Amino acid sequence: MIGRSLAEDKITRHPGLGRVGWNRRSFLKLAVGAMAIRSPGQTPPNPWSSPVIDAHFHFRATDAALQHMDGAGIARAVLLTGVAQDSTAAAAPADRFTRFTSVDVTRADAIDRLKQAALAGTRGFGEMKSQVAADGPGMRRVYELAAEVGLPVLLHFQEFSDPASVGTFNTGIERLPALLKEYPRTMFIGHANSFWAHISADVPANVAYPTDNVKPGGMTDRMLSEFPNLYGDLSATSGRNALARSPEFSVEFLKRHQD
Repeated sequence: MIGRSLAEDKITRHPGLGRVGWNRRSFLKLAVGAMAIRSPGQTPPNPWSSPVIDAHFHFRATDAALQHMDGAGIARAVLLTGVAQDSTAAAAPADRFTRFTSVDVTRADAIDRLKQAALAGTRGFGEMKSQVAADGPGMRRVYELAAEVGLPVLLHFQEFSDPASVGTFNTGIERLPALLKEYPRTMFIGHANSFWAHISADVPANVAYPTDNVKPGGMTDRMLSEFPNLYGDLSATSGRNALARSPEFSVEFLKRHQD
């Protein structure tokens, strides 16, 4: 995950939910602290030069999840769950998993379900992946709730359908800067092919994973510099592909946005 420092840290109190929010300091402490964590009696093999946190781990049965994590040398994971899986995910070992919760925002009870998840201890909303506009009324209600309870929102941005992910999700990424300005108390985490295609100033139409060299000045690069409430989720093919396009550019990109 990458982003930019905030000028100050805040915890939000929400009527009926209380002090459930994250500030930037607790967000980073959780990540850093997780590097030293292991389940009691376990010493998972670590093939990497430093401990690994998987920031985008889709829900699966706990035993299968732990087996995968241990085999890959992953110390901790952000467990992305739907509201129907949330109670099961809550029982996953707290020293290995941090739970995020998602819901289809077209549901009439979407906000109520996210409020219930916040009360039950979820640490973020996501991966939010509904076939709606990013600045539509359903998503705006999510941003408002996220600001009230102090939880981050992980968004899948996809402007056109792809065989690996059929449909369009959170469309209108070109309007994301306006949303970041409008909701300064909401912590946004951008993800998926449209978010990372905009690492370049040239964004080819209908190409999920561009391979041409990055042209400096891309919207994602600019937003990460300008908005302290935006982070980037580098997981999956989208993030890996973005960094692979121009390795020299990517080194400087990561230096700029490592926080």
